[in-house]
Amino acid sequence: MPAELKYTKRKQAELATDIEEFLDKNPQVLFIHRVMRGLKGYNLNADSGYQLAQKYEIIGKAWTFMREELECRLIEKGLNRETDSSLTKFCLSANYSWKEKSEVTNIDAIDTMPEFGDE
Repeated sequence: MPAELKYTKRKQAELATDIEEFLDKNPQVLFIHRVMRGLKGYNLNADSGYQLAQKYEIIGKAWTFMREELECRLIEKGLNRETDSSLTKFCLSANYSWKEKSEVTNIDAIDTMPEFGDE
């Protein structure tokens, strides 16, 4: 990545829109690297895209949307047995911090959903 990437508000909005459009047009893409390489005219990789997401709020929102969308795609492919279950599980744990139930050792560290009707 160049020493400093500076994007105007217009360029930020264009990148955010292009990320979402790329995802819409390419439902087979499952990984951030592929999205970044598919964005023509930006010369970004996953690291530079992440740095822009940290720097600019609008790109950060698009980045979050992209991560959530790609995570869902990977889960759906795994559930539909379109991908290898072991590899899918590995990708989810490596890229999205998923953990095996047996890997959790401190029960207090687990966030739980409130019971129905709790406020």
